[in-house]
Amino acid sequence: MKLFYLRPRRRMALDTLPESLDYFQRIVLNGGTISSTSMKAADDFVRALFNANLWWKILDMGLFAGDQLAAAMVKLKYAAGSGVLVNNNFVAADYVEQGASGGLRGDGSTKALRTGLAQSTVGATGHIAFYLREDLSPGFYECMAGVSSVSDDYLLLQADTSIQVRFGQTQTAVRTDLTRGFWCGGREGDGTLCLYKNGILQQVNVNAVTPVSTAQDFYVFAKNGNGTPVNYVDRRGGFYCIGQALTPTDQASLYGAVQVFEQALNRAV
Repeated sequence: MKLFYLRPRRRMALDTLPESLDYFQRIVLNGGTISSTSMKAADDFVRALFNANLWWKILDMGLFAGDQLAAAMVKLKYAAGSGVLVNNNFVAADYVEQGASGGLRGDGSTKALRTGLAQSTVGATGHIAFYLREDLSPGFYECMAGVSSVSDDYLLLQADTSIQVRFGQTQTAVRTDLTRGFWCGGREGDGTLCLYKNGILQQVNVNAVTPVSTAQDFYVFAKNGNGTPVNYVDRRGGFYCIGQALTPTDQASLYGAVQVFEQALNRAV
């Protein structure tokens, strides 16, 4: 049985990382295929995360790579549940792997991805990241990824003219900026709430809170509003990840690795 529609089989056998091989196999098992170019980009990305000691800090991660939507739904890494995102209403026409139109496009009303990663698995500190490939427009409230309970928000979202991160209760770190880029925010190990863009700190909130965790899971391209997807995004995304708290050095390293991957797929911004 052929597991991969690939050309560089020797390279895979000799030096491809086990984590990358697992990802490629799950793409095929989900009915997808992936090119040798994208395989190399993914494997190089995994190596970069290991070299920066980031692999262990990421719990759930998607590359939106491969030749079709079935491939794009396969996670690169997952800590719980399925290694495939639960697709709510995305169709084949919403996905292009490479080029100026590369990534997965939401519709702002019905399309979202369910990760299966409970917020309680992440805990009181952690991060949420999303590679936004298109500028946002003011006047909307759209969540790139997140979950809300009755009392606490864990969100990376647009709120009118700003990008915000919330990680516990309703405290925010806010930046008036709706432009494309790699947005990442969360609560760091010292309890500080921080928002980054392209690996550079944008805003800090030092107000102390006591977050209350929820068993509800994170959505991407929308937020899980206590069990219901709301605040959908209508722009293209090229990557997401959710996981443990990151340091400023981690933020810079993660952005660098993600940007190299996006460049390899000709869809960097």
